[in-house]
Amino acid sequence: DRLEDAGFEHYEISNWARLPKSAIRKSQSEISARRCQHNMVYWTNQNWLGVGPGAASHVDGHRWKNEPHLGRYIAAAPTPPTVDHETLPQERRIGERLMLALRLRQGVAFDWLNANLDTDDPRWSTFDELINLGMLERTETHLRLTRKGLFVADSIIGRLL
Repeated sequence: DRLEDAGFEHYEISNWARLPKSAIRKSQSEISARRCQHNMVYWTNQNWLGVGPGAASHVDGHRWKNEPHLGRYIAAAPTPPTVDHETLPQERRIGERLMLALRLRQGVAFDWLNANLDTDDPRWSTFDELINLGMLERTETHLRLTRKGLFVADSIIGRLL
């Protein structure tokens, strides 16, 4: 409440951004620019490429890390050696995308849910149950955590994975 009163936007479970002065007259892109763009790449499940020893990368459901040992990393130049490869199966990619989207105050878009969850997916009834408990809410376009749900987000998301 204090951060909101001081002009900050609560845009992700554990992140706040100072709103520009007179945010009412600002465009959404001007407001969004105040958010940590680096973290937004993760929360929106975009691709990223890590550079340097031990750096992690994620491209279309495939993750890996560069060799963390500096000597081995340099010795392999010009192509850095990679370790810890992981390719997520589709169901896990869906769960991860759902988890990441729910971390954002905007939530997960119904368009995405409808395109990625079968009509008989048990998560639909879990959504309804969590809405009835006051943990999730529907907006016109999204399903999102309520303020009450933010405080127990890990438990909620765990039920949906």
